[in-house]
Amino acid sequence: MSRLYFCLLVILLSLAAMADQHFEKFDYPPFEINGTTYVNGNEIAKGLSCNPSLFLEFNAIKLKDENHKKTIAFIPARLIAKKLKLDIIKTDNSLTIGDITWKIDQKITLVSLAKQRVFAFEGLKMVRDFATCTGRKGYSTPPGIFRVYKKIKSKHKVTGRPWGGSMYNPVYFNGCVALHGSTEMRKHPSSHGCCRLYYKDADWYHPWSPTDSIVYVIP
Repeated sequence: MSRLYFCLLVILLSLAAMADQHFEKFDYPPFEINGTTYVNGNEIAKGLSCNPSLFLEFNAIKLKDENHKKTIAFIPARLIAKKLKLDIIKTDNSLTIGDITWKIDQKITLVSLAKQRVFAFEGLKMVRDFATCTGRKGYSTPPGIFRVYKKIKSKHKVTGRPWGGSMYNPVYFNGCVALHGSTEMRKHPSSHGCCRLYYKDADWYHPWSPTDSIVYVIP
């Protein structure tokens, strides 16, 4: 058997194995905080055919999806794997627990109110993070699960609201709440509910974030 033939055979066998492999898909993609991957416990339980009540002992990040009127509990993937005594493998665009692999290829925006940071993910790979300035007391930016529904290029004048002025490159995800460029950036929450960004970060984020992509706002 020639070396070329052997290599072609290996490639064909690998492709056949990949074709036979079943990939699950997350409705609520995982996200990472400080190296810990958080996953939707119910989706993992469904994929592994186990009872989601097994994971109730774990501290979860609970976020409300206002569009679907339900609360999603995100649990560290490694704790689930440990509980079920299964191996876990992570790549930039997939998560495998036991014999089940979930494909993760969405762009995800994570806003951390505690850290006052925005994290941009492509699958499980963080491609950029930058400072933000969220809503001050009385105008707090609400945590939850949202989707980008409108983007406006360049400056956008805001009228008929409790505040006036303009937004730069606004990316709307929750009513009139948007991630947008601003010249008024502080190191503590001080906006009227929006997530302010430095202009240079808004210039990067606006074209990067697709319409209908998920925005997680965590406490």
